[in-house]
Amino acid sequence: MKEKIFVKIGIAAGLILMFGQIIPFAFAQQNGAVAYPQTAGKTALLSLKKLPETVPGSPTSDSSSAPAGQTLTTIIARSDSLIANRITSLNSELTRVQNDTKMNITEKSTLTNQISTMITGLTTLKTKIDADTTAEAAFADAKQIFSNYRVYAVAEPKTRITVVINNLETLTAQLQSVIPQFQKLLTNLQSQGKDTSEIAPLITDINTQLATATTSLSTDSATVQSVSTNAQNPDATFAQVKNDIRTVISASFQKIRTDLAQMKKIFTQLGLSEVQPTPTIGSPTSNGQTATPSAGGFPVVTPTILPTTTSSQ
Repeated sequence: MKEKIFVKIGIAAGLILMFGQIIPFAFAQQNGAVAYPQTAGKTALLSLKKLPETVPGSPTSDSSSAPAGQTLTTIIARSDSLIANRITSLNSELTRVQNDTKMNITEKSTLTNQISTMITGLTTLKTKIDADTTAEAAFADAKQIFSNYRVYAVAEPKTRITVVINNLETLTAQLQSVIPQFQKLLTNLQSQGKDTSEIAPLITDINTQLATATTSLSTDSATVQSVSTNAQNPDATFAQVKNDIRTVISASFQKIRTDLAQMKKIFTQLGLSEVQPTPTIGSPTSNGQTATPSAGGFPVVTPTILPTTTSSQ
């Protein structure tokens, strides 16, 4: 127990560093992604390389007249391209979710179903547009790409943020599972007459920070899931959630890492020998990832999840 406590501290600190490093990757916008304006009253023009986003209920959303000069062939070709790009992005997100080893099974299944449903819907829409016989009908159907399948504005950021939140919830649970072992060691030290007055407050603070993180992440998760395809301003909601997550990383988890470092120092001063200070460099940790050294002596687990992707739109 005494020897392994340093391993527990090192892995816990390494996990916190890992998630601090992956946040920029998870929140990175796609290179070249189009920011679709959502201002109501703007007409979607297929003659442009990008179509303004329209939402159900906007003044122009019921207009089915094709733009002047647009033929059935050009409308179908442009629509097929827009749909293909979105399906490619969705498949990338689907792969990301399926390959994530930290998400719980329920959340992974929910996201997988949501993304698969959207891919199926877009595929069906493409078939319908390809079968349209007038420019007006094709144009009306094409507008559904933006009103019913807001991949870049809603689906993609919603998926990425959900994955990050779920991963952080997993991290929180892992850290919480270590606390009883710290508490047990504290009790053993007290029975030996050791001065543990500096350790107890650190354990209490870690529990407090974990409780704060749990509440914040739970609230953010519910907020993200409430964003639907007809949301008027999803960017504002996603931005607020991202700020909350950054706060969890920079405040709660960073404070926990500071507490862990102080605990390690105190344990050493109390005479606990560090037989196995941290996982061997280059060897798998308990989570199957590779540990590398950091300046503080804790392993930094190389982030392997949430890779960035690029899109042509």
